[in-house]
Amino acid sequence: MLRPARDRIGPLVLVVIAVAAVGTSIGDECKAASERKLTDYDRAGPYVLSEAERITEDAALIEASIRDFLWRHWTQHRLGFMIVVRSGTEGLPSRETYFVEPDERGKWRIVSETKTTLLGTKPGSTEHFEDFRSSAAYLVERVEARPDRMASDRIIPSNGARDAISYRLILKDRAAKVIEQL
Repeated sequence: MLRPARDRIGPLVLVVIAVAAVGTSIGDECKAASERKLTDYDRAGPYVLSEAERITEDAALIEASIRDFLWRHWTQHRLGFMIVVRSGTEGLPSRETYFVEPDERGKWRIVSETKTTLLGTKPGSTEHFEDFRSSAAYLVERVEARPDRMASDRIIPSNGARDAISYRLILKDRAAKVIEQL
């Protein structure tokens, strides 16, 4: 059944936000979006996930698609970028853009740039703020998924073919510190 137009506006707005131009990086090790020739990159998304949908079967398949894209591009050293828009419990969007690419020295990495909309601090205010964070993962581990869909500590060899629903990715920085789990 088709939902009324007013019920479809929220997801449409999130897609428009996701398709908007990619923001500039903050970190020294990350390129500015203007320095990337995105026509050379394989593209995925935008994927749009709301907090309410995170436990559904559809959300699990979308999350698996995200992992599969990142893992394949990481292991095959193929340029790729993807946009993922998530809405939190307040319904405010967070846009994460992933770039799989070599750094200036030719070392492969996954750059994550996140732009999050935050509520204002005054009670009853409609004011919003934006937070921007950037990180680069130089080590990506594929681990078994636990029954609760979280990551286990059992690493899966990179040469084994696996369905992305059965594993999680652990992204680590140069110092091997975990920066994200997908």
